[in-house]
Amino acid sequence: MGEKILDHIIKVASGEVPSKAVLHGNNDFIPWKRGVSL
Repeated sequence: MGEKILDHIIKVASGEVPSKAVLHGNNDFIPWKRGVSL
């Protein structure tokens, strides 16, 4: 199971398989909450 997940991650990272975000038109990645200022 873990090997299948790793293989899928590598395929997505290499662009061989599109991510779900790309398929749904979400092209942004924000690693923090919106509206938070530092």
